[in-house]
Amino acid sequence: MSDMSDLCPIFNTGVYSEITIPEVLLAAISTTGYARTGLKFSRSVSVTAAFVRCRTAVVSTTAAIVLKLAKAASKAATGTVFASLKLSKTNGASTLFFQAMTVTSKNFGPTDVLQVKTGAKETLARTVELIVRYKEK
Repeated sequence: MSDMSDLCPIFNTGVYSEITIPEVLLAAISTTGYARTGLKFSRSVSVTAAFVRCRTAVVSTTAAIVLKLAKAASKAATGTVFASLKLSKTNGASTLFFQAMTVTSKNFGPTDVLQVKTGAKETLARTVELIVRYKEK
C-alpha cells in the first residue's frame, strides 16, 4: 500500500510557506554587495514576501544599511536584487517586531540560490533574522 507521498507536491501548489533564517551576521563586510548566505529551495518556487528584524542593537556612525535579497545561480554569482529594506544606523534590537521588505515577486528554479546581501560595506556587527514567504509553483 502506498503512503501517497509522491502526491504531496500537488497539494502544496499555490500554498504559501515560510522559511526562517534565524541569524544572518552582517559583520566585517569588506565589499559592497557581498552575499552573506545562499539558500537553495531545490524546487520551483515563487518568493512573494520577506520580513527582517534586528537581533542585536548597533549604533553605527556610518550610513544606514540596505539589506537586499537576490536570485543568483550560486552564492558567489552576481544576483538579481528583488527585495530591499533600509535599516536605520540607530536601529536597536527588537524581539517583537519584523519589518516588511519591499519585494517584487521572483520565481526560483531548483538550482537557483537566494542571496542575502548588503548595499554597502559594514564594519560593525549586526545580526538580523529573516523570514521569507514563498509558494510552490
